Amino acid sequence: MRSAIGQTSVDFGETLAPAAIGTGPPYTELASQAFNAYDMGVYAAQWVEFVEGARPTTLLRIGWNPNRATPRTGSSYGGGNLNLADDDGYDDANILHEIGHYLTSLYSRSNSPGGSHGISDPYQDARLSWGEGLATWFSGAILQHFGLPLPHVYSDRNSFGTSGGFSYQYETPSSSQKGPAAEVATTAAMWDIIDSSETADGSAGDDDALALPDAAPWRVLRHLRASPPTVMTIEDFWDRWFLLNSGYFQQMKDIFYALEMRYYPDDYEPDDSPETARRITPGETQSRTFYPFPDEDWAYFDNTVYSETQFRARTSGANLGLNNPVIEVFGPDGQVLLGRNLYENSSRTNNQNAELLFVTPQKGRHYIRVTRLAGSLAPDTLYGFYDLALTIVDVTPSITRVVPRTIPAGGAATVSIQGQNFTYHSRPWFGDDVTIKSWEVLYPELLVAELEVRSGAAPAPPERVGIGRDCRYAVLSGAMTIAPSGGVVLLNEIRLADSDFSPPAVLEITNRGPGPQDLSGWRITAARNTTAVTTFDQFAGVTLHPGIYMQVFDTPGTNTVENVYDNANSMQWPLLRDSDGAVELRNPAGELVDYLRFNRNARYPRSVRTEPGDAGWGKPDASGVNSTSTTLARDRAGHDSNQGWDWVLAAGTLGRINTSATFTNTPTPVGYPDFLASPTPTPTDSPTPSPTPTATPTFHPGDINLDHAITREDLFLFAASWQIDGASIPIIEKPSASSRDGLPPYLYGDLDKNGFVDHADLLLFIEYWFDRAR
Repeated sequence: MRSAIGQTSVDFGETLAPAAIGTGPPYTELASQAFNAYDMGVYAAQWVEFVEGARPTTLLRIGWNPNRATPRTGSSYGGGNLNLADDDGYDDANILHEIGHYLTSLYSRSNSPGGSHGISDPYQDARLSWGEGLATWFSGAILQHFGLPLPHVYSDRNSFGTSGGFSYQYETPSSSQKGPAAEVATTAAMWDIIDSSETADGSAGDDDALALPDAAPWRVLRHLRASPPTVMTIEDFWDRWFLLNSGYFQQMKDIFYALEMRYYPDDYEPDDSPETARRITPGETQSRTFYPFPDEDWAYFDNTVYSETQFRARTSGANLGLNNPVIEVFGPDGQVLLGRNLYENSSRTNNQNAELLFVTPQKGRHYIRVTRLAGSLAPDTLYGFYDLALTIVDVTPSITRVVPRTIPAGGAATVSIQGQNFTYHSRPWFGDDVTIKSWEVLYPELLVAELEVRSGAAPAPPERVGIGRDCRYAVLSGAMTIAPSGGVVLLNEIRLADSDFSPPAVLEITNRGPGPQDLSGWRITAARNTTAVTTFDQFAGVTLHPGIYMQVFDTPGTNTVENVYDNANSMQWPLLRDSDGAVELRNPAGELVDYLRFNRNARYPRSVRTEPGDAGWGKPDASGVNSTSTTLARDRAGHDSNQGWDWVLAAGTLGRINTSATFTNTPTPVGYPDFLASPTPTPTDSPTPSPTPTATPTFHPGDINLDHAITREDLFLFAASWQIDGASIPIIEKPSASSRDGLPPYLYGDLDKNGFVDHADLLLFIEYWFDRAR
């Protein structure tokens, strides 16, 4: 038998090797598979000679064993060795894909982290998508070069079963396979550069305007090796293509546009500052891109209706490689921040779109700025696109529930108020025994508030909880109860396991409340993905005392004050160091008390959300665990925000207080405080004069709550002084019509109605004048 390539120097004599590999042992010991794998290696070498001028000189070893142990382990490449699965001997595209990794290592550039990957994950690590997508492109290019059938198809057949195996085509990817972080889109974009009407893809003609020789993308790949970028994604291929003057801009634009990759300035550029902002009218939708990097988009609109007008600004159709857009709105003077959206609506799986509901306090020109989320979840993609829409609305807020709904007297907790139509400056209120320390509207469906319940407060029936601003209010009766005593139970630390679950994962909870908490009926659920989910509910008779750090083990043992075990021997924590994960804590009523979701590499949430928690929880993600740490811990100086920023990578401190660390994992714009309504500084006894407003406003986007002196004119008349949060705060009298000139209606409206300023009003009031005085 000779090689199918026809190399006269390779003569194996006469051997009977059936073309089919059979259905199972002993019919798998067929030498023809080894020769087919060899043929693929020769094809690859000849193709390299065609585009490079010489064959590779670095040895490639292909290992294949027809009796490789089951279950199927798949083929892989590393360090010059291709380990071929026992049922992959005739899977040409699969073999050439692995050889593609070999060619990448020799002739181009990839810094893919490796690991598992998927073809329908538009939120995959863009570096991983480049490495895998490029390897598949090599397969298609080689198969097409030799005129072999279906070069646009990747296949990995199940040769030992009846399912037919796995395959996909990249000629016309589906919607879930598009975008800068999608593996198939990377392959498809490069494939459309070289495929032609002669391609043996079973269809007539070509679906794109390019049919260039393989040497065109090869030239770019070689240059990426000679001058490598810090991070390699499909964006770098695009940039390098035009850096080398490869041409065909319109054709390339059309190819990449069809794959939801828009790497060009939008029609509204230049619009990178308030002075160059482009007009958007209510009811209009504008298609915009973030290109080139760094890019921010400004728009303006004129409010000519009346002072207190409700607007909704939202993005749609965004594909930012996992970057979420941030919408900010500024007042006519360019300094007053009327709204900022930091988080997408978490009830929609990995949605990259932002929404902001805000009120203009006065007529005039207002400004919208849209940026990519700083400290990005996807720092390796720089570009993206979105549609921006602005509408005038007239909506009233509504509350659906408050979680958790029970807080002990003397306790503190962070609660989420969930509902609809929360404007940016909405504020909550609770009963008289509840002090609101801070709050933040995350998006129109969720407000998070940090509360303290007065020590000694009597057990109360369900309180009325409200939220509102701008003369629009919502109240939910029976939303919260003050318990006579008890604890405030939180997740505190997670030790994640290695892939072999040795040592096993351990969860830790703690009680930050004033009294002991009976854990009977409580449960903890942990998930690695949609199938690897387990629940611990063996808390019957267990009490968690204040200040105790209780470890929850998935192994049998003797329960103590600080340890509780899986004595039913019925579960295993599925949390691994190199995987995504999520943990939720629920009380006997089934209420979600605490929640955390984290990423395996601190960059990308997965398309399938590993989240057992309720909608509206778990954003942003905490950073995943790196190679030097196996522990995620709640910062001891932080508060329970139900968000990822309270968790940091840390050394293990199971059974004792966590180490203190700065919040380095929060993917939020620089300078943005945890809560907008944060304690404000006390005005000085000798206030400085207020600056005279100028005709040209000075913009300070994202810069609020700075320490500026407040003039007596700014705060009107000091009538008294209250002690609020330990600081002396001046309280102002009800302003007269003349003294309130220039004060936004959404602030003085409450003053007129109530005749005084409460804590919440005052904080926002001072906040406004801090910005105005600047």
